[in-house]
Amino acid sequence: MHHLDLGLFNYQVVYTREMLKNLCGQIAVDELDKRLAAIHRFPGLKVFKHGLENIKRFTADEFRNMMKVFVFVIEGIITKHKKAKVEQNTAKKQDDALVDVYYRWNKMYLFSRKERFLESELMEFKVIFRIFFFKKKKIFLLMRIFICYRV
Repeated sequence: MHHLDLGLFNYQVVYTREMLKNLCGQIAVDELDKRLAAIHRFPGLKVFKHGLENIKRFTADEFRNMMKVFVFVIEGIITKHKKAKVEQNTAKKQDDALVDVYYRWNKMYLFSRKERFLESELMEFKVIFRIFFFKKKKIFLLMRIFICYRV
């Protein structure tokens, strides 16, 4: 699990920040940090009052806390800060796809933390895993196309 927390989720967040910067400009990355910093205190939840400025020093526990809120934090950023050349419908599709990647990541992550699995649960996890990576590949490919062509 530690690898999922520190490795894969960290990579996904860093990639998403870079993708937002390429798609929408630095303003979208700043908005992401502001949204993280604006989360109110809640028992058992870490507050990121400085956003992600020191992400390289985050612990696995901090990434797990970020997983709890990140899907809500990223929702709407692409549509809000889309470039003028990008149609609203296209930006909405990109935004929905990005939110879906994080939603499926959380679902897969929580499922993988179980101690024991029934055979039927393993089959369900296999489906979740395949859908997640298909969706992730699709969204990152879609974003790369838009970044390359500077739409």
